[in-house]
Amino acid sequence: MKKLNKTLFSILLMLLLFSKNAVQIFAMETSFQLPVETVLEGNKPSHPETFVVQMRPLTNYAPMPEQAKNQQVVIEMEGQDKKEFPAITFTQPGIYQYEITQQEGNGKYYTYDPCVYHVTVYCTADSAHGLETTVVALEQGKEDMKKDAVRFTNRYEAPENSIQQNGTVKTGDTAPIEILLCILLVSGFMILFFVMKKHRDKKKIDE
Repeated sequence: MKKLNKTLFSILLMLLLFSKNAVQIFAMETSFQLPVETVLEGNKPSHPETFVVQMRPLTNYAPMPEQAKNQQVVIEMEGQDKKEFPAITFTQPGIYQYEITQQEGNGKYYTYDPCVYHVTVYCTADSAHGLETTVVALEQGKEDMKKDAVRFTNRYEAPENSIQQNGTVKTGDTAPIEILLCILLVSGFMILFFVMKKHRDKKKIDE
């Protein structure tokens, strides 16, 4: 009987310890939002292009934002812009890797940045039984260089005549010539008028 009681007490103690640890594990939670930047070089377009940046997990069972569909989430960037992906909530320590890319658009005169980023989130338990994250972003093909930001550099190069058409002044090239001709004609009439007037005045004096 005593042996049975001792066994039951041991089982109960183990269950209590497991429950305590389980509560601590489930109580650990942290969230993270990945910032993204789009840069536009070259000419200034008349209307900003919408760039689409997407995130997908590379690690199995990696947590994703609630807004994700088919294990993918996208954000739209207007021209040169800075935004953040929706928050990702982490509840377990681990190493989670994500791929960040920009969709190639079809905007006229645009060159889209094709670079691929691999973002690794190191999620660890801290001394206060919480979770903390450390993020490392690397560009594919340049893994030896740690990036300070996930940045896509796009370019807009429009022909010169298109830039002139997009300008605020839309008068034709003939307008300055027409104005110059008017000035010359008016000046000619004024000169002719004064010459004729002087001739008349001199004729009167001679008479």
